[in-house]
Amino acid sequence: MKNSYIIVFFCLLNSLIMNAQNLNIEFPKSFVLGKQNFLKAQEFVPVKIFNDDGYLIENNPGISKEKEFISNNIRDFNSNDVKQIYFEIYWDVNSKDGEDLNIVVMEFISEKELQENLKTVKLFSPVYLVLGKYCIAIDGNNDNLIRTIALFYQEKIGAKYYLPKY
Repeated sequence: MKNSYIIVFFCLLNSLIMNAQNLNIEFPKSFVLGKQNFLKAQEFVPVKIFNDDGYLIENNPGISKEKEFISNNIRDFNSNDVKQIYFEIYWDVNSKDGEDLNIVVMEFISEKELQENLKTVKLFSPVYLVLGKYCIAIDGNNDNLIRTIALFYQEKIGAKYYLPKY
């Protein structure tokens, strides 16, 4: 009986800690990778390259609330349920293949809308992490780097992997 109380206590404590972390989420500040050591071979793709290819963006990294831009940069989700996105698009300075990694953080109108949208996800790529009303999509060519970034978000803000259901 005493062990049961201890287990319940730790579960409640963990829940309180996770909820406290959720309260401190600032969009986009909480999702910025910054100058992490694991990104030393990555640099942001210059805005000029996107614009030359017909994709008009003002900044990389950047934030957008424009529905057309959002719908072009999210997979499997209803753009009407997304308030705004934050994105970071990198390429590997040692690679000749171009873009290597992109991160898109979607802020949904509410957790309910996010949960409804997650039902449409059928693939394991990109990697999805969720936290409250936020969904982080990490995609690229380097699986080790994707796992490292996912772990970073798990440890930094308490994001959880989302595994698609079939």
